[in-house]
Amino acid sequence: MKKNIFIIFIIFIILILFILILIYTNKNKTNNLSNINLYSYNNFSTYNSNYNFSEDTNFSYLNSMYYKVIYNYKEYIKYKNIWSGILEVSENDFTNNFMVIIISENESMNGISLGKVYIQKETLYIGMEKKFISEDQNGTSILIDNSMNEKNIEIFKTIENENYYHSTFNNIKELPKDYSLEQAKSDNCICNLNYNINLFYDFIENTNNKKDAFIRLYNYEDNNITITDISYNSSNKKFIICIDETRNLNNNSNYNYYEYDTLTIENISSNNLSFSNSYIFSNSNINEKEFTINI
Repeated sequence: MKKNIFIIFIIFIILILFILILIYTNKNKTNNLSNINLYSYNNFSTYNSNYNFSEDTNFSYLNSMYYKVIYNYKEYIKYKNIWSGILEVSENDFTNNFMVIIISENESMNGISLGKVYIQKETLYIGMEKKFISEDQNGTSILIDNSMNEKNIEIFKTIENENYYHSTFNNIKELPKDYSLEQAKSDNCICNLNYNINLFYDFIENTNNKKDAFIRLYNYEDNNITITDISYNSSNKKFIICIDETRNLNNNSNYNYYEYDTLTIENISSNNLSFSNSYIFSNSNINEKEFTINI
């Protein structure tokens, strides 16, 4: 009898371990492909062709980037003949892979390349990062293993390290979709560049004194909500800005990350405008589009 109980106990332990392994494996399906061999990519230019990709209805648009998912060699050849710089692959490569072509909308987004790829909640996320590549290379072609093929795909602007100091605030990606103005005020956000505006000036003072600092902006306009995190890291003297537009009606943007090393303040009160200063975040090393706050 005791022997049977012991065997049942061992089987129970094995089942528990098996379930835990399955849970861990599924949880870690969120992969950063820079560490595993599930993709290859290159950068190319569309400027050697007159083809207008913005009018191609087969392309989707998100975060100032156009993208197209290709599942077969015939369709690949169509675009390869338009842009010869696209990654060179064979028909056999499409047996176990698919391709994503990403093209920046305008010059401010040129010079981006693949930064990270991962899966989260049945969505394939492809983060595009500003890198030191030729500015005329406005396209990226990525061959990805079919194991990463999900029913949803999101292309976004990223930086090397998305983790940033955010004081006692909740992670911006964990805010509820119905995050209201009242909640934002309660959480000490700066709302519509009016409510809690003193926190903005405290932020500027802290950065001038080389102290870590963080603010969250909440802007509500025409039924669109934009939430912006601005973080300053005193150790590397860099600003990280994350812009969350997932609550906007046009749905053409989600979370986008930018890194800056310079904050310039311009006095424009003489222009008879409703604001007197422009706070301009810029990057002296790469052609990152500027972020401006007018107060």
